[in-house]
This record gives sequence, C-alpha cells and structure tokens, in this order.
Amino acid sequence: MSTAKKITGGKLVKYVKAMHKDISLPIEEWVDKKIQGDLAKIAKFLADLQPGEDKGKPIPQQKLCVMLKLTPSATKCSWQLLLEAVEANLDPHVDTAESVLAILKEQDTS
Repeated sequence: MSTAKKITGGKLVKYVKAMHKDISLPIEEWVDKKIQGDLAKIAKFLADLQPGEDKGKPIPQQKLCVMLKLTPSATKCSWQLLLEAVEANLDPHVDTAESVLAILKEQDTS
C-alpha cells in the first residue's frame, strides 16, 4: 500500500482541469500537424510516459488499442483519443504539465 497521500475530491478535479488546459493544445498540434495521427509515434510517446521501469518499454499492440479505444488494425489515432488516454493515466503525485510536455517535445527529436 502506498504511503503517499491520496488526492481526492476538489483537489483532483482541479488537477485534471489544469492538466487538460495545459496539455490539450500541444497534443492536438503534435498529433494533427506533426505526426498526422501516426499510431507508431503515439505508441512511442505513451511508452515514454510510463512510470518507473516501464518507461520507454513498448506497449503491446492489444493494450495500446484498448487504451486508445482503437480497432486492432488501426494505424492512426485522433488527438482527442490520445488526450483522453493520457488524462486517464495521469498520476497527480508524479505527472505535471511540464513533465508531459517535455516528453512530448522529446518526440520531435527522436
């Protein structure tokens, strides 16, 4: 059991709203303008967002499709589905808009 203090109620809602405000436009621009929804590039971004020892490890295709609500044969993903998946997997104790956007920016150089 984690000894970290749980973030609930109003604080959690505030955190989610602030994150949404800060990461929505950069994710939209990256997906639509830079990578045109390329699922392979989105998969790498999500792999790099994983915590701890899993950071950078490929996410199995089936799990990726479930996270993004895609069919198994999909090759593209909308920014809205990516944003939804990112927001659903945020950890308020670890993730900040700055940390998510830094990983997003790294995708442009890799």
